[in-house]
Amino acid sequence: MIELPNGWDEFKIEDIATVDSGQGAPQGDEWYNGSKTFVKAGDLNALTENKYVGNFCLKVNDEAIKKYNLKEYSANCIVFPKSGMSVKTDNIALLKSDSYVVNHLAVIKVTKNELCIPEYLFYLFRRIRISNLSLNDSYPSIRLNDIRKLNIPLPPPPHSKQNRCHS
Repeated sequence: MIELPNGWDEFKIEDIATVDSGQGAPQGDEWYNGSKTFVKAGDLNALTENKYVGNFCLKVNDEAIKKYNLKEYSANCIVFPKSGMSVKTDNIALLKSDSYVVNHLAVIKVTKNELCIPEYLFYLFRRIRISNLSLNDSYPSIRLNDIRKLNIPLPPPPHSKQNRCHS
C-alpha cells in the first residue's frame, strides 16, 4: 500500500462517479447526417487541447438515436477504450460536448464534484495508463466493475486548509 500525503484519502471510483459504456454504432452512412456527436474509439486519436474529443467525430441523426436506443453522455465525461487492441493505445479523453459513445468505450461521469473534478480524474487515469487495467495482454479488455472498484487518491476537501482537486 502506498502512503498517501497528509490529508489525502482513498476512494473507489464508484464512490465519486458512475461508470458505463456506450452503445453499438449505427451501421450505414444514412445515420450520420445529423447534428449530434458520436464518439468512436478511433476518434480518441484526434484530440483538441490534448484532452477533448468531439470536434472531428461523425454526427448522428435523431432517427439513429431512436432506432439504436443511444444514450447521451454529458460534456466532461471521461472516455477511454475498454475492449480490443485500442486498450493498448492508452488513449483517454474528455467529451467536448454532450455526445453519444460507441460500446467499445468506457464512460466515467464524476458525480461528486465536491470531492473531485473530471479533469483531476482524467489526468490520474492518464498517469496510471488505462492499459494496466486490462487482465489479458493477448485479448485486452477492461471490465466496468474493475473500474468501479479501482481505488484512487484524492486531496483534502475544499473546506480544509488544502484544496481538493479544485482550482
